[in-house]
Amino acid sequence: MIAILMAAALVQDPPKESEQQKELREAWTAIVALCKEEKKDDVAKAIAAMEFTREELVALFGEEKTAKVYESYQKTWKDVLQEAPADLIKRAKEGKWEEVEVIEITGTHDDKKDLSGMDKNVIAALVDKEAKVYNVRLKAKGDSSGFVLRTFVKTKTAWRMGLKIGKGL
Repeated sequence: MIAILMAAALVQDPPKESEQQKELREAWTAIVALCKEEKKDDVAKAIAAMEFTREELVALFGEEKTAKVYESYQKTWKDVLQEAPADLIKRAKEGKWEEVEVIEITGTHDDKKDLSGMDKNVIAALVDKEAKVYNVRLKAKGDSSGFVLRTFVKTKTAWRMGLKIGKGL
């Protein structure tokens, strides 16, 4: 009986999803649905709306770091807008994306081993220490791996995606 009680005490409830996590998960669930319906123009519009403005990047990372990454970020966005909608539709049609998981990369992490180098760079570069930064993982049901989209931040106006901005920070 004691062993059962001890085992039950070790089982923890999964972490609660914040409002921002829920909102971002719902947004990407809708984008995946558009991908499965092969609505390329709608997928492209949804992704295009997530581009950071220069001012938003300055608010997050400061002028110096923004100057260092902005040109590369804009080029990456141009490439993404040309290639991502078709690529996302292809991947979604393969049937591997049944779940959308949103992972906060800021906040408390007892062990930073679970963060990529890009994630660590983003966190270290933040001048807005109140900013919440998330990654999105599109995955098969019950899978712990999947396709990861990086560096989402909720600005005053919309969700923005940093793509691989952490490489340059």
